[in-house]
Order: sequence, then structure tokens, then C-alpha cells
Amino acid sequence: VEERYGEAAGEMAGIAGGELTVAYTPIMLGPALRIAEIMGGASHAPRLAEASALASQAEIKGSVGLLYTSVEEAAARNLRTRVLQEGLRMIEVGFNTDPLTAQIYGLMVAEMVGERLVGEGEGEEG
Repeated sequence: VEERYGEAAGEMAGIAGGELTVAYTPIMLGPALRIAEIMGGASHAPRLAEASALASQAEIKGSVGLLYTSVEEAAARNLRTRVLQEGLRMIEVGFNTDPLTAQIYGLMVAEMVGERLVGEGEGEEG
């Protein structure tokens, strides 16, 4: 998981507070909530949005981190197209596995985001 998704986790962790929207497809709601919880505790609180809803919004700001499964590729593709048309940064974390396993991998990615925040000196109590 680290080898495949570590770079994306690091990119999400490196985005300043309020500049990241974590978009998710329905299956990936749990991992998206965990990423928001982890980043919010480290003063990087991202916005959360369901991918289909975000793709149809009038305006998208900042960078978009997208969590999706291959089963939900259509929603991911619609958002990807919209984000690229807006000229924004897109960090994709896609899982080509069954929905249950995808959620487990998604939670592992969330924890990697947290590890990178701690590595940056964020989220530590002192």
C-alpha cells in the first residue's frame, strides 16, 4: 500500500489548511471522513464533497484529492474532467478491488496521511 499510495498521501498531507477538498465516491466515504478527521486535528482541515456533487458545483477551489473504486470509475472520470478543465491539481487514489477491501486500503492511506503530517511537525502535542 505504501509503495502504491504513499506519494498521494504525502501530497494530500502537504496541502495547506483549507486548500484541499477530499472528494469521495459513496463506497469511500469512511476513508474520506478519516482523512478529514486526521487533517483537521493537524490544522489542515480539508473540505469534504461527494464526487458527483462536486463535479456539478458551480465553482471548485484549491486542490482535489479523490478517493474512488474502479466500480465507481464513471463518477471519478466526471470529476477528473471537471477539475482538469478548471486547471486545478488532482490527487487520485483509486482502488481496483472489491468494495470492502477498498475501504480497508483507504483507511490505510488515511493513516499514511497522518504519518506524513506528524513527520512535518504537525499534529504533535508539545
